[in-house]
Amino acid sequence: MQLHIDGWKTNIRFSAAHFIPSHNKCSRLHGHDYAILVNIYGEPVDGILVDFVEVKHTLRSIVAELDHKLLVPEKDKYSQHIIVGDECTVNYNNKRIVASLHDVFLCDVETTSSEELSEYIGKKLLSNLSLKKNVRKIELCVEEGPGQGAYAELVVNE
Repeated sequence: MQLHIDGWKTNIRFSAAHFIPSHNKCSRLHGHDYAILVNIYGEPVDGILVDFVEVKHTLRSIVAELDHKLLVPEKDKYSQHIIVGDECTVNYNNKRIVASLHDVFLCDVETTSSEELSEYIGKKLLSNLSLKKNVRKIELCVEEGPGQGAYAELVVNE
């Protein structure tokens, strides 16, 4: 059995700016309107695989942290970020970005690509959901626009 949630239709979306220093075109500061798609696989118990409301609520709280922020990768080997007071300065490729810390989300990834964001958000979803043993797998996609995204596959209860 598969449960599917489309963030474009259920308003599990966020807008954010990012940069990918190791990728020429994407090294420029730019932004996207993102949406989360999720597929949850398993066997229903008493007719239910997982509660839609709980999944949507959890995903909305996760993406709210990223919404309208500059996504700064904490583990990036091509950039360095320094926090002084209430400012975050990011240096990479002879560029310097200075932003209010209020406008920055420090993301526990090497790069803020859709691929790594999908893994990051998927793991946060798993750690915040109370899944039963009937759930086997979660696929979570971060789309950078309708029809263009990357899926992470997270095995559950293996």
